[in-house]
This record gives sequence, C-alpha cells and structure tokens, in this order.
Amino acid sequence: MKILQFSFWKAALPGLAAAVVLAVVASRVGRHISWLGPAGFGILAGAAIASLVPIPARLRPGLSAAGKQILQLAVILLGAGLNLAAVWRTGVNTLALMLVTISAVFIAAAVIGRALRIPRNNRDLVAAGTAICGGSAIAAIAPVIGADEEEIGHSISVVFLFNLAAVVLFPILGHALGLDPHTFGVWAGTAVNDTSSVLATALAYDDASVPVATLVKMTRTVMIVPMAVIFAVVVARRARTEGGGGASFSLARTFPWFVLGFLLLSVLTTWGGLPPEWASGLNGAGKFLIVVALSGIGLNTNLGKILRTGTRPVVLGACLWLVVMVLALVMIRA
Repeated sequence: MKILQFSFWKAALPGLAAAVVLAVVASRVGRHISWLGPAGFGILAGAAIASLVPIPARLRPGLSAAGKQILQLAVILLGAGLNLAAVWRTGVNTLALMLVTISAVFIAAAVIGRALRIPRNNRDLVAAGTAICGGSAIAAIAPVIGADEEEIGHSISVVFLFNLAAVVLFPILGHALGLDPHTFGVWAGTAVNDTSSVLATALAYDDASVPVATLVKMTRTVMIVPMAVIFAVVVARRARTEGGGGASFSLARTFPWFVLGFLLLSVLTTWGGLPPEWASGLNGAGKFLIVVALSGIGLNTNLGKILRTGTRPVVLGACLWLVVMVLALVMIRA
C-alpha cells in the first residue's frame, strides 16, 4: 500500500502539514458557523488562499495525498460513529423513502447533467453529495470513479451552497406547512446534505426534531456502502466496454476496499467490539481527517478554473436539491 511506504510520507509531509494547520484553524472557526461547519470552512478557506497566494510545488504531493489517501482513511474511521442497530430500526421505517429519493436524484443527475453538458464525474459527485450525505459521500465515490481534486472541490462547493440554503429555508417552509417536529426531523434528515447542516436545520426548527433528523441522517450515511459498490461495478463494466473487452482490467483494483473498513468499524461499534471511548475517539479522528482532507483539496484547488466552468454545475445542484426536497416531503406527508 502506498500510504505505508516511507517515500510516500517523505514527499507528502510538507503538504500534509499545511493541510493539518488549516484544518486546526477550520475546526475552531467552522464550529461557530453552523451552516458551513469545519469541513466547509476548510475547503473554502483553502481555495481562497490558493487563489491569492501561489502554492509552492513542494506542497503539491501532500495536498494530493490529503485528497486521496487521507480522505479514504477518514471515511474508514467515520464508521466508528455509526450504531447499525439504531440505523436499522430507523431504516426499516424510512427505507422506501431513502431508496426512492436516492434513485430519483441519480436519474435526474443523468438526465439534467447530460442536457447541461456537465462532465460525468462532476454530475456523479454532485448527485452523491445531494442524495446521501454531502462531503462524506463525495469522498467515498471520488476514488472509485477516478475524480481529481478539482472535480471534488467543485462538487463539494456546490453541495455546501445548498446546505446554506437549507438552514435558512427549511425552518421557514416547515412552519409555513405546519410540520410537527417528528415530520420535520425526517424531512431534514432526508433532504439536507451534510450532517452539520442537518443538525443546524433541526435545531433552528425545534429541539425535538434533532434526534429524529440525526437517526435518519445516519441511515442515509450507511447508503455510502452500496452506492460505492454499485459505482465500482459500473466503472468496471464501463472500462470493459470502452476497452473492447478489457482483459487487463480488474474489478479488485476498482473496488472501494476502504468502504469495507468503514462497514467493519460500524459493525464493531454496534456489537460492542469497540469500547465506547475508542469508538468516540476513532469517529472524532475521522471527522478531523475529513477536515484535513478537504483543507488539502481547497489548497490544491484553482478557483479560476472552477469559475470558468460557469454556473451549470450550480444549476444541476439546485435541480437535484429541489428533487429530493419536494419528493421527500410528498412521500412523508402521503
């Protein structure tokens, strides 16, 4: 494994150190900006710095490593924060809602994304972030589909834009529609992208909405596993088709093995294989590494290139967000 090689760390250390420093700042500042959170602050601050100050070439290997190897490690550690028993209980009641909304988002992304002539990786990343759980879902499928740092950074920026909109608009709409706290919690947990934004939205509406929204959001997070596996299979089939048989292509190389680590830690947490303090510590480390990874991606992101792509990805994000928001509300109230 590349991450276990001394040469990897020797080249990556300067850039990773820069990402860690920014992540520490983001963790302190971002927690006070509920709609953005530490991860959002990290990637946006990193991109702002990179657009104002030339990034030394010696930092590039570490910043790239943050967006790849460190991101995968973070996804694994986040599994320690999931209790699959609680997720199962909630999932039984919301499974149809999850499957329909997630499927609708990916179908809409394929149709609208093609119509807007948005590259396949970009539309897949925005769809995953919108349908499942923001930056974590994007982090999970990015290495599977071979997305680069620019595609990841742009997609996460689009998703965070609608996190902000959700925190402001959802409570207003919830009160206008007369939703009770439980119904609003299910809606927020299904239709708001990022965990911090789900919690901020639920808190802004009613304290009683928070536990429901949290459990529904946890259930959505588990969908990372089948989604990543499905993408791995699709990528494998696509490679065979485009390669005219692709005898040299191996599904094992494409399969997201790090997702199995995520699932293993979830299982250990659920059935007591990890002491609670260990599970809490690993989950906390995973959350911090997500901030490190996204800070590194931000520092490696060229805002000029992103801006030159125009407003089409934002239009796609808006359309997908409306699909999941409206469809979830209709199904919940049916």
